[in-house]
Amino acid sequence: MDTGTTEAAQNLANSWSEDVRNFFMNTGGNLSEWAVSMAGKIILSLVVWWIGRKLIRYLTDKALPRFLRKTKADPDVDKFATSASRILLYILLILEIMNILGINTTSFVTLLGSAALAIGLGLQGALSNFAGGVLLLIFKPFRKGDMITSGNLTGTVDSIGLLYTKLITYDHVTINLPNGSLMNSNILNLTEQGIRRADIDMSIPYDVNVKRVRDLLLSVMRSEPRIRRDAPIEVVLKEFGNSAIILQAHCTVASDDYYSVRWDLQEKFKEELDKEGISIPFPQLDVHVQPDTSKQ
Repeated sequence: MDTGTTEAAQNLANSWSEDVRNFFMNTGGNLSEWAVSMAGKIILSLVVWWIGRKLIRYLTDKALPRFLRKTKADPDVDKFATSASRILLYILLILEIMNILGINTTSFVTLLGSAALAIGLGLQGALSNFAGGVLLLIFKPFRKGDMITSGNLTGTVDSIGLLYTKLITYDHVTINLPNGSLMNSNILNLTEQGIRRADIDMSIPYDVNVKRVRDLLLSVMRSEPRIRRDAPIEVVLKEFGNSAIILQAHCTVASDDYYSVRWDLQEKFKEELDKEGISIPFPQLDVHVQPDTSKQ
């Protein structure tokens, strides 16, 4: 073999050897730097996670409930605010850890927003009820234990959930009202004031003395101990009906006694009128039959 050829081969081998050695040295250095950097990020992430969890527990278990107690918030509002705050804070904590690890969170946030939009479009009714439940808990048009009327439904509030409000009727029927429709309808709170005025209509014949009947009804109401004495007790002439004079008795009672007092008064009114020989008129129809004269 030619000496020049041998020397050229030797130089080429040395060059390849140098290139390979430089490649592994450079790559090995980069891998080492990357490993050290990644280990530092992981350790920092664990520290942030540990501190973040401690902070979230303090805020949601102590600080926020203490603040809500000072504002005298409803217990249901307390639970909802605590749960929602905990979820939101954990999402922010996870996003921060992803940033520390060098993970691009922009696409993640975009994906999360798209998923939320898709879910929202598919659950419009549920989200409407959820929004209604939040507004009910914030503005509190009624509380647990209140008797309310919405539309043609009346019952005592048993619970106020985020999606439905549960009512219990007098005959122990459970009604679940969607919060969305409930918040957008008229709500009559029958017990919030603690008292209610009972209006009782009584019909009497036109030939009976109105003052006499008024005195009888007033006497009955004044003998009823559940009627409040600090509110008007009166009987007024409401209207002239087709077949009777309509009197209306007014009195004020505690909300819890409203129906029992009303029913008892109606029975006592009837008893007193019967004792005085005063009948309660009712609509009557006189039918006159004309003889058939077509055959005559």
